[in-house]
Amino acid sequence: TVVGKPHTLMFDCIMEKFPKTNPKRTLFVGDSLKADIRFANNVDIDSVLVLTGANTMKDLKDYPDAIPNFVMSSFAEFCIP
Repeated sequence: TVVGKPHTLMFDCIMEKFPKTNPKRTLFVGDSLKADIRFANNVDIDSVLVLTGANTMKDLKDYPDAIPNFVMSSFAEFCIP
């Protein structure tokens, strides 16, 4: 059994633990197209790619199954008034 991203078992466990979670109001923030954004796409939740990790905008062409809904240059953008 594989639990880690991008496999869906982790999300199933989250939903079991927090059944009131609405996936349509859930946003997964990550810096990896291969793991984080693929995970969000696999479980049908919105995603944000933060460009402070291993991936850049140029990498999107290499991961057609890992296209994020949003892209941010830094997580600090959440804090901008």
